[in-house]
Amino acid sequence: MSTQGGTVSENREPGPAGRSPTVADVLALPVLAGGGPRVVAGEEHVDRPVRWVHITELTDPASFLKGGELVLTTGMPLPDDPAGVRRYVDELAAVGAAALVIELVRRYHRPPDALVGACRARGLPLVTLARDVNFLEVTQVVHTLILGHQAEAMRRTQGVHEAFTALTLRGAGPEEVLRAAAGMSGRTVVLEDLVHRALVCEASGSTAGAALTDWERRSRTTPVTDRADVSGPEGWLTAPVEYQGERWGRVVMLPAVPSGRAFGPEDVTVLERTAMALTIARLTRPTPWERTAHRDVLRDLVEQ
Repeated sequence: MSTQGGTVSENREPGPAGRSPTVADVLALPVLAGGGPRVVAGEEHVDRPVRWVHITELTDPASFLKGGELVLTTGMPLPDDPAGVRRYVDELAAVGAAALVIELVRRYHRPPDALVGACRARGLPLVTLARDVNFLEVTQVVHTLILGHQAEAMRRTQGVHEAFTALTLRGAGPEEVLRAAAGMSGRTVVLEDLVHRALVCEASGSTAGAALTDWERRSRTTPVTDRADVSGPEGWLTAPVEYQGERWGRVVMLPAVPSGRAFGPEDVTVLERTAMALTIARLTRPTPWERTAHRDVLRDLVEQ
């Protein structure tokens, strides 16, 4: 897809299943691609998720938005003065609009310089349409796509819950629980204790040895969180593991390497259920994890 002042390619699939489509995904849909969309500002932010589409001809549309909207307009309500245009864009950016799409058919035949400059300054993607587009049809198509993604996300979340419930009911140990978490997320997952010793590591895309290199130091630079959250210089997703009401350790999900794919809601769900399953397993399995898990990690490192 070319966005540097170029048209948007139609050769693009709508986003991963279960994830909201991005601005770039939506612009590539035939219903919008037919209008010759061109990103003229904020090109670096076309990966923002689109959570809804909002058609407006108001001078203050931001008061009706909640964030994540693709805003469609013919440009008729835009203020004439540059200060008014900046205020219009500032309000959209402040509320978290995903992008502003303007037709260059009725009032304008080229995007106003003040509008381009304001969107560029606020990092708000500005998309121009060279041809007339049926905004109502755009809304229907995109909303159907979004709702389909939400339904898929719900199905996948339900599958995660069912998988971890089954693991808990059959008394799965930490190795099996982490193996399931790594398989579902496609990321490396590590269980550590309070003194930052890695007890179990299920690697994904790398060896356990590479993932655990200088583990204790790296772990100590990553603050402890009370719930599943991203923290530390490497951007680890962590969740606490408890034993008899006290914090016992934590489970860590490492960022994807080399893709750098950001953590999403499904990753958080997987890690939360992993921590819960480990907490229950810790109560029901009397064998000290530290001793058996440490022995297993050493064996895996030797075998590699």
